[in-house]
Amino acid sequence: MQPMLATPTGQVPTGPSWVHEVKWDGMRILADVHDGRVHLRARSGADATARFPELAGLADVHPDVLLDGEVVAMAGGRPSFSRLIERIHARDAATARRLAQENPVTYMCFDVMRLDGHDLCALPWRDRRSLLESLDLPARTLLPPVYPDGESLLEATALQGLEGVVSKRATSRYEPGQRSRHWRKVAHRPTTSVVVGGWRPELTSGMGLGALLVGLPSPQ
Repeated sequence: MQPMLATPTGQVPTGPSWVHEVKWDGMRILADVHDGRVHLRARSGADATARFPELAGLADVHPDVLLDGEVVAMAGGRPSFSRLIERIHARDAATARRLAQENPVTYMCFDVMRLDGHDLCALPWRDRRSLLESLDLPARTLLPPVYPDGESLLEATALQGLEGVVSKRATSRYEPGQRSRHWRKVAHRPTTSVVVGGWRPELTSGMGLGALLVGLPSPQ
């Protein structure tokens, strides 16, 4: 199964039919628990289980459940995608275990699509949320709060340096693999001009871009 996606928009929807969550700057992960084991799948379908050994406790959430959420790496109380990149590229088990001690991740779990063998996708979001709240989530897993006022949340996330807001219609069903208008996202996208002075490859896996050396214009 592929995760349901939110439609980008420039304005947070308003009204009592909508609920709002923080948009986390992380890696979308489906956690499939069955027969006492947990399998973590990225949005692409790639197996990410070995990359995040500290999330093994998800196997004890329930005998049979499929969860949707975002893996984030925290720095100074806020998600840091730059810290997460190192974890994403940790392909071998020994490196992943070491990084789990040095730079642990948190699973922000915000939806449930299967429980006890029953497909929950046709249920409205509010019913799925109630079922999710009934689960006993383990360490390194959090259930993010939801808010009724999306505009205030958007202002708060901007002030706190967070990525933005995801708004969900309370009656929305889960649409696997679809970018739905029933889920909408507004992201903060601050920009600046820089001069690229150099780069280095990703050190953990040796694949891809690991870091950029950039210069900022001096203040006038």
